[in-house]
Amino acid sequence: MSTATKSRVIGRFGVSYILKSLIVFPMFAFFWFAVLTLMLTFMSEGRDISDTLLIALATVSAIRFSAYYDEDLSRDLAKILPFALLALFLIDASFFNFGDSLEKLEDVGDHAEAIVYYLVFLIALELVLRFGFGFSVWLFTKRPVRTKARPVIRGDDSAAEMADEAVAPEKDGEVGDEGTARESSG
Repeated sequence: MSTATKSRVIGRFGVSYILKSLIVFPMFAFFWFAVLTLMLTFMSEGRDISDTLLIALATVSAIRFSAYYDEDLSRDLAKILPFALLALFLIDASFFNFGDSLEKLEDVGDHAEAIVYYLVFLIALELVLRFGFGFSVWLFTKRPVRTKARPVIRGDDSAAEMADEAVAPEKDGEVGDEGTARESSG
């Protein structure tokens, strides 16, 4: 592969990696932030919308953070909250007040600046987690150790066997090729 081809492949990989990190994953996280805000708004009684936005952001951030630690943990965290909200609704249906929830959702436009900051925070969090995870994998992954290769001896088998014995001499009492213990003559 030529140098130009390698640079194009690396360039394409790098661009797609950055696009995923900067656009795709934060947009997914922001989508679930919006869904969670909606669910919390309908289920929260008397809570200000700014508190609901912050709780939703903290929850999504915790789930994204745990995804880099353990994917199963993040899946479990993502499943717990909807079930907790459903249990809350089943236990006390008075929490669900449709009129008050719609009034709170109308106030979301007043918090547009905070929502933009939350989106920037999600993008920054994703970048920090992605590059931090990549660095930790690079740092703690075992890399093969390069050693000098043994010289290759070509010729008849007896010369190769003598070279093997010279490289790794057997100790007293070791089992040889014939399955018998070799004794040193002394």
